[in-house]
Amino acid sequence: MLIISLARILSVVFHPLVLFLPVPYLIIMHAENNYTEAVRWTFFSWLVVFILGVFIMYQVKTGKFTNLDVSVRSQRPLFFLAVFIAIAVYIISLLLFNGPLVMLVLAFGAIVALGLLDLINTKIKASIHVASVTSILFAFVVLNGLLYSWVLVLIPLVAWSRIKLHSHTVSETVMGAIFGFCITIIVYVMIESVLKG
Repeated sequence: MLIISLARILSVVFHPLVLFLPVPYLIIMHAENNYTEAVRWTFFSWLVVFILGVFIMYQVKTGKFTNLDVSVRSQRPLFFLAVFIAIAVYIISLLLFNGPLVMLVLAFGAIVALGLLDLINTKIKASIHVASVTSILFAFVVLNGLLYSWVLVLIPLVAWSRIKLHSHTVSETVMGAIFGFCITIIVYVMIESVLKG
């Protein structure tokens, strides 16, 4: 019972929506070192995440989603559509209100990631939890140096939790980790080329 409780705690703490919360602030501060913009766009990002979270909870309540993790593969296209709409609104807001360029590139990277996840989902239910934790932690190490590589130990812990909770198989968590690693490299190259170009 203690092991299942630990797996649940890891799964909640490293839920993709929770993991995303500090990302806008850290990325904007790293790229532009502008506290005001970082705070402003972080709060706006939280609003978008909150609305997406409410949508997911509503879908669970009405029975369209089995759980908050949208664990059933056939339910994921609706989830992916909702995320796409949220990112599109975010991009439009960035453009209308002259948001940070780095967030615009990150949002386009999220669109690429979403499209690839949707494609992968037709063959295997890749773990979005593991993909998210891999992507965010790998980006953290890339931006801050190898001294922080110890945080990568959290990736197999999250994978273990998803397997232990019977939300994913080993291959689904491995696919999530590979995806998270690859999308981080793609988005990093996009950001570097835009910021330096």
